[in-house]
Amino acid sequence: MKEILFDPLFLPLILAILIVYALLSFHLASNKKFGFLLGDLFTIFLFCLFPKLTIFPFNKFDLSFFANPEFVVASPTGVILIVFYGSSFILLHLYYRQYIEHTLSLSKDPFLGSLLVMAVCSTLWAYETEKTLRATLIILFISSLAAHIGRRYSLQKIALMMRISYTLVAVLSLFYALAQPSIGLHEKGWKGVAIHPNFLGIMMALNILLWTINGLNKPKYPWLSWGIVILSFLILQMANSAGSFVTALLMLMMIGLLLILKSLTFQQAFTAIVLFLVLGIVAMILVTENWVALLSSLNKDPTLTGRTEFWPMLIDAINQRPVLGYGYHNFWQPWRGVDNPAADIITPVGFKPPHAHNGFIELGLDLGYVGLSLFVISFFRNLLLGSMLLTRSKSLESFIPTIFMGYLLLQNITESRLLEVNFVWFYYVLFTVKLNHIQEELKREHNLQD
Repeated sequence: MKEILFDPLFLPLILAILIVYALLSFHLASNKKFGFLLGDLFTIFLFCLFPKLTIFPFNKFDLSFFANPEFVVASPTGVILIVFYGSSFILLHLYYRQYIEHTLSLSKDPFLGSLLVMAVCSTLWAYETEKTLRATLIILFISSLAAHIGRRYSLQKIALMMRISYTLVAVLSLFYALAQPSIGLHEKGWKGVAIHPNFLGIMMALNILLWTINGLNKPKYPWLSWGIVILSFLILQMANSAGSFVTALLMLMMIGLLLILKSLTFQQAFTAIVLFLVLGIVAMILVTENWVALLSSLNKDPTLTGRTEFWPMLIDAINQRPVLGYGYHNFWQPWRGVDNPAADIITPVGFKPPHAHNGFIELGLDLGYVGLSLFVISFFRNLLLGSMLLTRSKSLESFIPTIFMGYLLLQNITESRLLEVNFVWFYYVLFTVKLNHIQEELKREHNLQD
């Protein structure tokens, strides 16, 4: 295996980490407020980390390094990453005392908990056992961080930290696109500090939603909210990501729908939300596949760069191992040559996809129809809980979990972002845990009133 060499840029970062940990340790028993501030900063750092930003220091702590077959744990880089995340885990547990308890709250959604357990157990039937084990350990760690944050903070605080994080991404992307085009530009459009214009687009779509909700909340400085919305729209446009643009528009429409649904019963709200998402999926497919004239104006291929040509092949592959799938991260194995399960997945023009370009198909390949069913049930359970929260809460932040479910659904039509090391999965787990926790609190309040 090829070792990922030690980067000298880690040296100042190591010093900074040691200083932060020393301050945290010093204030464990004395100054809680300062410790909480450092915890908030660490959370914002995580929010910026999972979208896989390409600039220092975020690009040096990407957890997906561990899943790289060429990554050597006993290398200098490996040791630094393990020390950083390992000590973060220990300090979070020591400082907040409830980190382990918060992690176990993943089981409050039995379907999500079962899905994660199934991913770990897939090492038993996966060909690349070590690769699957590494990948599952990473996804478990990310899920534990998301669960902790979901329990640790209120929806209002989570929304605030998300706005700060993605506004930082917007400002940095604007700077690199204009001042350092070698980093910030791509042949497709602006990519800023993201790995691709499509990633920048989906982050800006999320930022637009967050700041629109904040603007509707009548903040002290409304011009700031709407100004950032406009800036994010401009960056999204320069990223030339049609899918992200459609997602942003549909989610803005969903905000308007939820404002209307707040006065209905949660059963009515749930039904209306499901119908809207179904129509949203149809609209997304029409825009990105069948409206040739529109796609041509957006410089898109009607076949989604061959996606519609290889999706049927992938569904056939799922049907060959329909129950448990091929194992987590085990379908795409080009290094196995003719033994690669994806060896025959190729379009007429010779394109070999590196992944399914659809989150649900990808999950079916990894964990079969059992794993896919567990996620679908968990997803609809979240929609139900989100509808209940929507009709019982006066805060507009109560919109965010439900809107994110719609955002996740649309993002996984043409990309693979389920059960992966990315911000989409991170927030799915976070909001799942948050919705379960809020539901428990509402039940407790109801019992006290009775």
